[in-house]
Amino acid sequence: MGDPVTTAPTPSRADALIREHRASMHPETLRAWASDAVDELGRLQADNELLRGDYALRGAQIQRMATLIDELEARKAPSPAKEA
Repeated sequence: MGDPVTTAPTPSRADALIREHRASMHPETLRAWASDAVDELGRLQADNELLRGDYALRGAQIQRMATLIDELEARKAPSPAKEA
C-alpha cells in the first residue's frame, strides 16, 4: 500500500515535548529564549492591532461603497418593460 501518514503530535503531547525541551535548557538559554518569545509576542500583538484597524477601515469603505451603489441605483429611472 501507500506510505504511512505522518501526523503532528496532539496538543497535549506537543506541550509535553515543549516542557521536556525547556527543562533540558540551561537557565541562561531559557531566559534568552523567553525574552525572545516575549519580544515576538509583542510584535505579533502590534501586527494584530494594525490588521484589526485595517480590517475595520476596509469594512467601513465597503459599507460606504454599498451605500453609494444603493443611492445611485435609487436615482436611476426604471427600465422600460421588455416586449416579448
